[in-house]
Amino acid sequence: MQKWSKLQLQNKKLNGKIFLLIFFTSLLFVPPQIFAQDEERDIGLWQHFTVEERKERIDEVVEIPWNNHKITLEVGKHSGVKVTHVIESGFFGNSDPRMIKILPGEHSNLYVTDKDDDSYPFFWEDETFEKSEYVILQSKLSQYDLFITYDLENYMEITNDGLWVKKIELQEDIQILFEDDLNTVYVNSRPVDISNADGINCIGCNVNIEFFDKNIFIIKKILVDDYGEQVKILSSGEILNFEFNKEINEIYFETEKNNQLITLDIPLSLILYPLSVYLTNGDDDTLDQEDKIRKTEFFHDGNSVKISIKPENIGKISIIGATQDEYQDALSKINERKEQVSESERDFAPPQIQEELIEVDETALAFENWKKSSPNDSNNNVIFGIVGVISAIIIVGIIIKLKK
Repeated sequence: MQKWSKLQLQNKKLNGKIFLLIFFTSLLFVPPQIFAQDEERDIGLWQHFTVEERKERIDEVVEIPWNNHKITLEVGKHSGVKVTHVIESGFFGNSDPRMIKILPGEHSNLYVTDKDDDSYPFFWEDETFEKSEYVILQSKLSQYDLFITYDLENYMEITNDGLWVKKIELQEDIQILFEDDLNTVYVNSRPVDISNADGINCIGCNVNIEFFDKNIFIIKKILVDDYGEQVKILSSGEILNFEFNKEINEIYFETEKNNQLITLDIPLSLILYPLSVYLTNGDDDTLDQEDKIRKTEFFHDGNSVKISIKPENIGKISIIGATQDEYQDALSKINERKEQVSESERDFAPPQIQEELIEVDETALAFENWKKSSPNDSNNNVIFGIVGVISAIIIVGIIIKLKK
């Protein structure tokens, strides 16, 4: 009986030792991040951080430079614009996120997708996207472009004259795309015909953009030798005392306000280009060289010429046409430039490029992601595997020894 009790006690001690051994060995398999989760969590867990943690650790996230992605603004006859950042190259996984800086202004409606409109994980560094300065991108596949889009609210402003205006001051190169109902925009007061283009490239963008909300033309009818002609005027103010002087092929009128933006479509039957524009004040009827102001002729055809001006001060505007010889000389130069452009386009026209579509199944994609996983993750897996094998050998050896 005494031997039986002693054997039973020995078995209890043996079981207790085995239990303690298994318990302490199992601790080796617990990732160290669990014990240090509050001190050193992986930045791949960005969405689980508090606002304070995000702000403290924002410097650990790599920012994508402006010259490594494209930025476009989609502009129309409304105050809001749509911004798109396109990241074309590179790969990064969940454990190594990237970030981009948001353009200045009130922003909302953030989306991160690829060309197939598939969503990708993202977050921000502040309490909400509207309060944040950065977009945190959790991952990107190497063969897919990433599109980050959001809206800038109250970006464009409309004046009492019916002009949409915006001073854009950015160090970055951007593309400004305009909606289809816009044919002419004014860049630093210079007209740009975009009727056959999507928009403009803005290099080191520091420009003043303007365009009319409504294309309501002021029509001035002129009777010449028993036939009538029309001058179409688009203006941010009133056109006063409009007249035509046939003797010297002159159109003149008075402006209403300073910096009045004016575009005229003038028939060639009235005056010929190139045109000269003068601004005088009061009773001054003498047109001197010093009275000349800047003008932009931005459209010519066999019927009319378009010209734009923006005089700084109120006064009398005189538009003087060219002589027949001057017109023929200018027309020859224009046709010569057109031929040079046509030859250049013909000589350097790029060949047709057929887009290749490569289908990647989910298995191959998963294999690629595994190959490109974080080195830290791979090292941790190897370490845990080695520790597990060694621990198993130790446990088996101790059990055999105790039984003996």
